[in-house]
Amino acid sequence: MKQAVFLMTSLNGVRKATFRKQLTNLLEREVQVTVMLAMMDFNKYWIVKGIFNRLMKGLPNSHGVNLVTLPELFRDSHGIPLSEDERHDINFSGLTEREVVTDDGHTVLRYLNDHGHIVAELVLSQDNDPLELNQFDHDHICQTNTYDESGRVIGIQKFDEEETLAESYLLNVNEEAVYRFVRHERNVKLAVNVAETANIVPRTLQDETSFSQADSDHASDTTLMTMSEDYFEVVDYVTYKRYADLYAFDELVLQQFNDPNTRWFINLDDNAQLAPLLQNHLIFNY
Repeated sequence: MKQAVFLMTSLNGVRKATFRKQLTNLLEREVQVTVMLAMMDFNKYWIVKGIFNRLMKGLPNSHGVNLVTLPELFRDSHGIPLSEDERHDINFSGLTEREVVTDDGHTVLRYLNDHGHIVAELVLSQDNDPLELNQFDHDHICQTNTYDESGRVIGIQKFDEEETLAESYLLNVNEEAVYRFVRHERNVKLAVNVAETANIVPRTLQDETSFSQADSDHASDTTLMTMSEDYFEVVDYVTYKRYADLYAFDELVLQQFNDPNTRWFINLDDNAQLAPLLQNHLIFNY
């Protein structure tokens, strides 16, 4: 093994003790490590980078670690320019600017309309570089643009009226859309055991028949419930190829590092969903 790739799909992944343990072990063996930050909530990238940089200070051979984000991985990919409605750029003329300094030392420029309602806020780094631009509709956040170190917009997130993420655009070096992440809702069947020792087991719609056959002896203790859950479909903005969910897209991301000398590490929390998609590749958990 000459290289290891950690797939990081959530903010919690970088905080896991098992991640630090695996990473330390690899660095002590002088293995080249890539941490692939495969999160679609781009506004959390700066948080992850801060945690990651602090973690690196206490590890050996930290120069052998490369942190890669989705916008960096696909920066040179073909994209499609977003429409004005999709970008929804802010016109700052006529807005009142207010400057606020947060507890962590960041400067926030808030822009208010004539009625005193916040329209947008620009979050700056301690070096006064733009980190993210938040837009508001009736005082509720509706869009976030995230920037990289060069001041380029790398991702756009749009939120619904409840401030829940509805869709995201992953942008290339020209700020064109490469991938679009769209939230949907689907029904999931749960097998609920109501015996003395209760548990809830998720089942797909296809599992219902096999469930009733396998557990017929315990039918009086078990029932099926249908619940809704959110998931994100991923769409290639150029070819319109669709990935059924984030795990199918994660497989595409990992394939960018498909080398015989590369070992893949995935979060144990993602194992059940990702492992069936990676049957032809040896994977390790953290």
